[in-house]
Amino acid sequence: ARPSLPHTRRATMARAAVTLASLLVCGFAAAFRPGAPASRVVWRTPTRVMGGAEEDYEEIGVTRINRAMLELTPEEEDYRSEFDRRFGELRGVPLKKVSETMERFHALYTRPMIPLYRELVNKLLTNTHICIVNPAFVYDPVFALGMMAFYDDFLANYPGEERDTIFSALCAALDLDADKIKTDAQRTREYFAGKTEEQVLALGIDSASDEFAEIFARIRSDRFFRYTEHHGIGLVKIMGILDLEVTPERIEAWSKNLVHVRKGRLSLDYDFFKTGLDRMAQGEEIMKQIEIREKKRMAERLEQKAQKAEAAALEAAAAAAAVPEAQEAEGEKQDA
Repeated sequence: ARPSLPHTRRATMARAAVTLASLLVCGFAAAFRPGAPASRVVWRTPTRVMGGAEEDYEEIGVTRINRAMLELTPEEEDYRSEFDRRFGELRGVPLKKVSETMERFHALYTRPMIPLYRELVNKLLTNTHICIVNPAFVYDPVFALGMMAFYDDFLANYPGEERDTIFSALCAALDLDADKIKTDAQRTREYFAGKTEEQVLALGIDSASDEFAEIFARIRSDRFFRYTEHHGIGLVKIMGILDLEVTPERIEAWSKNLVHVRKGRLSLDYDFFKTGLDRMAQGEEIMKQIEIREKKRMAERLEQKAQKAEAAALEAAAAAAAVPEAQEAEGEKQDA
């Protein structure tokens, strides 16, 4: 009889078998990913995951699968064909990495930042980078409004006049135009001011009469529309411009109207934005209390220093006054 394998060796072989099975499953699942070549599927594993998106893939294996094995439905085949037509030429083109964006920002803005805001700016850089490197991403004024909302609302109380400098460096690192984003955000505010919810939700349904109608029409019709959290907050800000309360029911209605804006994602982004602002306000309040305590301690130290200086001055004055008296007494003694 074959001798039994040691426990550790059996465990190692079991783990290897599970890993191999997982790779096979991943390989077949990758074949259903839109845009993957029919005859070649690359197994990839993410080496970095940020903001729900994957970046910096590492190839770990290659297999060949016959298209007939996939048994795609006509709808899936149509989706895949359109994906290949629109983005197929970008397959294999290297994407700009998050590390490059971060290095570019820190090269442009070299001054130290307050820790509370530094973490926020780093997250904004990372999340925005992941949004815009996607080949399906299309810049529009709604995106600009959301991006400005993130920056303006979270850094509203940043001390000094560095806010504009930081934003310019942030946009330059992302290969975006800071002035255009500010202008487009303001144009969006002005466009929706005075409109009703019915007018907004009707934009682009019958005809794309202007820029914003075209944007809403594209969101509804383009199944490859690349939704980003900036688009989501831009839509929430439009609700605010219309003096509408942001409720789960309203989020659902807008998502249903815009088709390719998912209710769950829009709701999640709004909750994150609102919760983030609350936490930022708490952090700023803590910083303010710390600053008040430090100023109070500094004032107390200065007062103590002044008191010591005053006491030393009085002591020196008393000592100086005592010298002539002692000399006069010594002189009288010598005369006697």
